[in-house]
Amino acid sequence: MATQLLHLPSRRVPPTRPLVPPELPPVPLGLQARITVRGLLTKGGERPYLLYGQGRLGSTLLGTLLSSHPDVGFGNEVLRASVRAPGAYVNGLRARSSAQHYGCHVKPYHLTDFQGVADPHRWLRRRHEEGWLLVHLQRRNTLLHVLSNVTRNHMSTSHFRAGDGFEVPRVTVDTDDLLAWMRLRADAVHDELRHLDGLSAIPVVYEDDLLPGGAAWGAVTSRIFTGLGLAACEVGSSLRKINPSRLEDFVENAEEVRAAVAGSRFAGCLDELG
Repeated sequence: MATQLLHLPSRRVPPTRPLVPPELPPVPLGLQARITVRGLLTKGGERPYLLYGQGRLGSTLLGTLLSSHPDVGFGNEVLRASVRAPGAYVNGLRARSSAQHYGCHVKPYHLTDFQGVADPHRWLRRRHEEGWLLVHLQRRNTLLHVLSNVTRNHMSTSHFRAGDGFEVPRVTVDTDDLLAWMRLRADAVHDELRHLDGLSAIPVVYEDDLLPGGAAWGAVTSRIFTGLGLAACEVGSSLRKINPSRLEDFVENAEEVRAAVAGSRFAGCLDELG
């Protein structure tokens, strides 16, 4: 089953069974043109924001929380389909939005693989110069990050909500593939840091800022609201966590996974598990 949740630039060598996302059909040229022209002609306006990072980092949750503010909107993953001029396109989406402060989530491979952007750092720097507030999404536990992609690949939905009755599927994990994806994910983090080098960006760490809920949500959104020139407000979301913290609760061969990770450079990831 294909997934859009974990993908890395095509220059890397994927594991034996890569989780490769399907590319959505290109945005129709007429619509592209209207949106792009709007982006080129519209100057100024309230500050937009851009969430930058891979999937399964809490981007939908964060966007939902930020949208709790009446002046903030969230366009999610707007570059999953190819367009001719992605910079002008996102500015056009910003100009068309009814929200004063528009935001979206851009993954690194959206730029490199889908949009053909050869230099993501330059692309992000241009957005920064145009006034976009950059937010760098991160996840400290590489093991749980990759396992989140694995379980998503066995589900019909990307997110669970309170009261929906969905349960995470139990999965058997190929440990060689798991470690290969963990190495690739660690490499991708270095790429993201290079892309953002020298640019002011608000860091958001999933384990610290989103997973705890409650006060942590208020603190992280307050930092972003301040960057947008807004006063903080009460935030909330019906989204709920998918994977348990205990491997035994959703991984059939949990002990095999623990042993494989313990013998790797990612052994520290096991310290945060229940």
